[in-house]
Order: sequence, then C-alpha cells, then structure tokens
Amino acid sequence: MPESLDYLAIGAYLVVLLGVGYYGARMTKTEEDFWVAGRRLPLWMYGPTMAAVILGGASTIGGTELGYEDGLSGAWLVIWIGLGITALGILLSTRLSELSAVSLSEALHDRFGEGARYVSAVIVIVNCLLLVVTQMTAIGEILRIIFDVSLPLAIVLGGGVIIAYTTAGGMWSVTITDFLQFVIMTVGVFFLLLPLGLFEVGGWQGLENQLDAGHTSPVGVGTREIFTLFVLYFFGMIVGQDIWQRVFTAQDDATARTGTLLAGFYSVAYGIVAAVLGMIALVTLDLQNGGGAFPALTLSLLPAGLAGLLLSAAISATMSTADSNLLASSTVLVNDILDPVLDYDGEESLIRWTRVLILGFGVVAIAIAVLIQDVINALNIAYALLTGGLFVPVLAAFFWRRATSTGVIAAMGTSIAVILLSLNVYGLDSTVPILYGISTNLLVLVGVTLLTSDGNP
Repeated sequence: MPESLDYLAIGAYLVVLLGVGYYGARMTKTEEDFWVAGRRLPLWMYGPTMAAVILGGASTIGGTELGYEDGLSGAWLVIWIGLGITALGILLSTRLSELSAVSLSEALHDRFGEGARYVSAVIVIVNCLLLVVTQMTAIGEILRIIFDVSLPLAIVLGGGVIIAYTTAGGMWSVTITDFLQFVIMTVGVFFLLLPLGLFEVGGWQGLENQLDAGHTSPVGVGTREIFTLFVLYFFGMIVGQDIWQRVFTAQDDATARTGTLLAGFYSVAYGIVAAVLGMIALVTLDLQNGGGAFPALTLSLLPAGLAGLLLSAAISATMSTADSNLLASSTVLVNDILDPVLDYDGEESLIRWTRVLILGFGVVAIAIAVLIQDVINALNIAYALLTGGLFVPVLAAFFWRRATSTGVIAAMGTSIAVILLSLNVYGLDSTVPILYGISTNLLVLVGVTLLTSDGNP
C-alpha cells in the first residue's frame, strides 16, 4: 500500500496539473494556440509530447499487465502502436505539417469537399469519445487501487481533473502536462524500475530461469493474436485525430517528421520494457491479476515519495490520452461541424465554444465510463470505426489523385454500416469487422470513383 509520502506526491502532482491548466490559459491568445499550441513546438518538446499521447493507460498499465499475463509477447500491443506512429512519420507527417488544417476532417474537406468533412467528423468524434471513456475507466482503476475508493468515485475524481486543465488551457495545457509526464516516466521506467527489477530477479538470465518458455518467447501469444493487435492498432495510429492534431503543433516539416519517427521508436522500446516489468512482477509479487502490476511493482521497488511521484506520472500517462482525445473531439465538432453553419464572433467565440464542448464531452464520457466500466469493448469499437471507416479515404486523399468525393463518401458510409453489422454478428472482440470495413471501403471507393467524375484532379 502507498505510504503518506506517496499520497502527498500524488496530491501535489494533481495540483500541479491544475496549475498547468491556469498557465496554459494565460498562454492561449488565439484559436490556434488552443487547438494546436500555435504550431510552434520545437523538436525537444514536440517529440516527447507526441510520445506521451501514445503512452497512455493501454501502454503503461495495459502493457505491464500483458507482460504479467503473456510474458515478452505481451509487448506487441505497444510495439504495433509505435510502428504505426513510425509509419505516420514516414508517409504523412511532412504532408500534414504543410497543411493549415487543425483536424483530419478539415484535411479531407480540402480534398473532397463538405460531404466528406461531415461524415469523417462524425466518425472521428465517436472514436475520440470512446477513447476518452476507456482512459477515464483506466484512470479510475489506478485511483481505486491507490486510494481504496469505489471505481465510480475514482472515475469522477480523475475525470474532473482532466476536464479542468484541458478546458482551461487547451493544447498548451495538454502539451506541458504531457512533457512533464514523459520526463518522469522515462526516468522512472527505464532508469529506475527496469534496472532495480532486473537486479531483484538476478538479471535477464535469472528472470528466464524462473519463467516458462511461453513467457520468454516473443511470439508466445501466437501469430493470430499478434495479427489481431496489428489490425487494431497499427492502422488506427495512422489516422487518429489526436495523433494528427499533435503533428499540427510542430514548428516545421523537419520537426514533424523527425519528432514523429523518434516517438515511434521510443514507443517500441517502451512496450518491450513494460512487458519485462510485467514479467518481473509475476516473479516477485503475489497478485490476483496483472491489472495492478505496474503500481504494485512501483511500490515494492521504489522508496516512499519517489514511488508516489512515478505513480502520479502513470496517472498522467493515462490522462495524456484522455485529454488529447477530449480536445480532439471538441476541436472537430467546433471546426468541422459547427463552424461551417454557425456565425462565430471572432476567435474568442471559437475558444469559448471549444471549452464548453470539452466540458460537455467530458461529463458524457465520465457518465458512460461509470455506467459500463468496460475498457476493452469500447476500445475495440473505437478502433474498428476509425480504421475501417477512414484509413482508405485518408490514403486516397494523399496518394490517389483520381479519387472522387462521391467515391469517398460512399465508401465511408458503406464501410461504417458493414462494421456495425459485423460487430453485432462477430462480437466486439473480433477483428473481422475491421477487415470487412477496410475491404468494403477500398472496393466501394475504387468502384464508385471509376464510375463517377466530380471534377477532382
């Protein structure tokens, strides 16, 4: 159990987050400040904050849990996330940084018109909201373990802090908190927990000797599960609004490309280390399940106060995904659905509307998280809709000049219908809906494009 110094460190960290929200609000002068940090982040800040948005609850808490349960092969979830970000850095980061857009839907609008903008915006908003729900639940699980309170209360407390600082400062608040989280987690995970944990078990050789072959094999979970994780996370990273919105914060093309590639490589290493920490927890701790492996290992290896600081950063790691998607959903709704139909009274009005929607989306996400308390199903639905609905149209926007607006809109609408039907037939934990969605999207986009011509080059 945490000691008094740990609780003090966690409480102080949460207060710092609220202070950052106030500081971010003072830095925010324009809508671009609020949405994309003024598009002026240098590499030393952009790279770590891009990595931070990736390394949320799934990568830190979930990655350690998978290492505890599946061994070294539990790293594949985060490895595919990292490789997806690497692919984004190679394929699209430079192109994205050249745009004046703030959202994926706006980029599709520039290429395919209003219809594509509205349809894609709805998909993005639903995806982001579901991702916020998963992170709110994950934050609640951490706080429940640390403070020994009910899960609903923990979700409300953690969610309230996220809503407060994101509403106040937008992307500047999110960026500063993510940078702090990145520094603490990097030091804590790579330079404290990993060496101390390996020392505890007698090094890698000692760890291998205490585990069965399945836990030390990089493919222990089987190729089918590895492929499932690839489908779920690799493509989704390439078309995630929260990821794109971070790319838009880079100060120039070189920063966007280099920082995104570095964040991807870092994430791969982080995933492997998280899995190893889970394996160490399996050998050294007596736990009912792997869900509490990271906080339990932290408390067992680090002294009081320092353990609390690292747990605070782990909470913040989960918050970094939640706040990014909360900001992303609100940005898309204001910029891509409301802006074309409402007459805003200047930049202050845009920022005010975004803040109101952050508050609204946050309250809705907390309510859903309290009601369903289910991370995996919400995560699967989120990525099924995002990847199946938008991956092909995004690639077409940048790499197939002949693609038409009619083809893109028909492809998105048809694929979403197929995905929803397939989820109902095959279950929420199946990858079949994503595969059907991508296949339908590609076939309809190509077929309708070849049959239509709407003036696109």
